[in-house]
Amino acid sequence: MLDQNVYFNIQVSTGVPASSGFPESTLRAADSSLAAYFTNEQASLDTELKKQGLPNDFFNEREIKHLADVRDLIWKVMAVQQTALGYIVLFLVATFLLSPKRFFSRISSPLMWGAGLTLAVLAVLGILSQVDFSGFWLAVHIVSFSNDLWMLNPATDNLLKMAPEAVWLNGAIMMAEYSAFEALGVGVVGVVLHWHQRRQIG
Repeated sequence: MLDQNVYFNIQVSTGVPASSGFPESTLRAADSSLAAYFTNEQASLDTELKKQGLPNDFFNEREIKHLADVRDLIWKVMAVQQTALGYIVLFLVATFLLSPKRFFSRISSPLMWGAGLTLAVLAVLGILSQVDFSGFWLAVHIVSFSNDLWMLNPATDNLLKMAPEAVWLNGAIMMAEYSAFEALGVGVVGVVLHWHQRRQIG
C-alpha cells in the first residue's frame, strides 16, 4: 500500500483536487483516515473520519462495505507476504546449517531465478496494463472481490472522486517500478555470488 503522502502527491499530479471539487485539506484528511483504517484491523472508519474532522457520511454505505472488503484483501496479501518471508528465512537458515561451506553457491541460483521470475511477471502485467488499463483494472476487481460493491458511481461516490482511474494507473506504475528495482537488486546479488563462486572454482 502506498504511503499516504505519496498517494496524495499522485492525486495532485493527476488533477484530483480540481476534478473532485475537494480542497487539498479534505483530500489529505480522507487519505489519512483510509491509511489508518487499512493498517489497523480493529479500526473503525467512522472513528478515523471523525479524527480527521470529516463527517461520518463522507463515504456512503456501499463505499464503506467495499472499503471493508479492501481492508480484508490487504491483510490477506500481507499474510501471504509474511508466509513467503518466513519460508525464505527458513530456507536460508536450513541451507546455512546443512551446508555452510557451500551456502553462497546454493543460494545464488534461487536468487537469480526469483528475480528473473519477478521481473517477467511484472513485464507481463505492465504490458497488459498499458495496452488496456481499464480492462486490466476490471479484471483485478473481478478476481479480487466476490461481490459487485466495487462498482461505484464516479459522479456521486467520493471514493471514486478521490481515486479515479488515473490515480490507480500512476500508483500501479510506481509500485511496479519499486518492485522491479528490488528484484534487480536481488538478481544482482545472485549474479555476484555466482560469479564469485565460479572464480573460486576456476
